[in-house]
Amino acid sequence: VRSAVSRQREYLADASGVEMTRFVPGMVSLFRKMEYEEFGTTGVADSSALGMFYAYRRPRRGLAYLLNATHPPTYKRIERVASMERNF
Repeated sequence: VRSAVSRQREYLADASGVEMTRFVPGMVSLFRKMEYEEFGTTGVADSSALGMFYAYRRPRRGLAYLLNATHPPTYKRIERVASMERNF
């Protein structure tokens, strides 16, 4: 239960960040960089092309990992923040 509450708080913090900055592309860029740092290379030879591969996903790490994670998966954070763009 604590992990689920923690993940929800992270989503709320992300929404607050978008409201404060009103710059959705910057938030999306931040999360893409975080995802790259977390997972490393996507196998792209030229690092300048990494922006095209933001949808790259590592294989799931199992149900236990997902249930105990304190932060939502980065790709879900990107999706939620990107969906807020139409509000600004």
